[in-house]
Amino acid sequence: MTYRFHVLLLLLATVGALASCESTTGTTPAPFDSTIVNTGDRALFIVDEGHFQSNNSSMDAIVFRTTTAVDTVSHKDVLTGLGEGNDIWLVGNRAYILDNGGQIVIANADSLKKIGSIPLGITQPDKMALIGAGRFVVTERSGSSAKVVDVNAAKIVDSLPVADGSVCVGVLAGKVFITSEPSTSRGSMSVFDANSKALINTISLDANPEDLVVDSVHNQIIVGCSGDYNMVAPSAAFIDASNLAVKKKITLGAVGDQFAFVLGPQLYVLVSSAALVVDLSTYANAAVPIPGGNSYYNGIYDAKTNALYLGRTNYTSAGTVDVFDATSMKIRWSFKTGIAPAHFAFYH
Repeated sequence: MTYRFHVLLLLLATVGALASCESTTGTTPAPFDSTIVNTGDRALFIVDEGHFQSNNSSMDAIVFRTTTAVDTVSHKDVLTGLGEGNDIWLVGNRAYILDNGGQIVIANADSLKKIGSIPLGITQPDKMALIGAGRFVVTERSGSSAKVVDVNAAKIVDSLPVADGSVCVGVLAGKVFITSEPSTSRGSMSVFDANSKALINTISLDANPEDLVVDSVHNQIIVGCSGDYNMVAPSAAFIDASNLAVKKKITLGAVGDQFAFVLGPQLYVLVSSAALVVDLSTYANAAVPIPGGNSYYNGIYDAKTNALYLGRTNYTSAGTVDVFDATSMKIRWSFKTGIAPAHFAFYH
């Protein structure tokens, strides 16, 4: 009896102490809040292509805080296990990631959480462009058409015939521009009416039209062609979106050079460890060395901070993004990512 009495006193004392502590410190649990990117914050989403067929493609996020003492927070592996992340678009608070494995993955841009995916049932989807509310044109390298996907209905609702496989896509001035590779020595671009989906014209290009950016300020489509890797050097064609005339064509380097476009107030063409800076009106251009001697795979221009975010070329280990002042080309800072940081999108 004495033992039980002492145990009871001990339990009562413990309960009393806890109650006293609870009443004086107010430890009532706060409601769960899944928001990571707040209204006043910005975020940069980075899709890492990975080592191709290894399913180690991923997506990271860098959050620029305005509401806490922590200025910049890195969120690694927001998404993992992608076949090969090939493109990303931000629409509202949704991030749409095109996966070469045959799907569009959807993430909430506020919580940084995957909320769904859309199986495409097509092979080698390569790039996508917004054609209407909730609708994307998705290219398919090994198919005979580009597909129109309604992300709200989660299904393919239309197609645009491109017999030789579709690679890059852009939408401007009521038209859809889709590149293809009909042979090893010749490229082409099909132009469709965005509403009727009717073919308007086909434009002949150099071999391997592998990059395309939409310059809405100057009403032009810029297509980058890799050439034939034998005799023809890489080139860029500047095409008027209204009359479809090729306004200018410039060489981008030596035969076999790899390149990538980054569109800002000028066109930055990443070629090895240099940037060919091209004026979008006069097409005057000059090569500008990038400090550090690194080769860059792709990047994005940030108009709010006049910065270039460039992902280093590296297909085997954790990647790095270097941030440069877009005017002086002096490096500001760097951060780590997944393998081969290749596709970028700002939120807010």
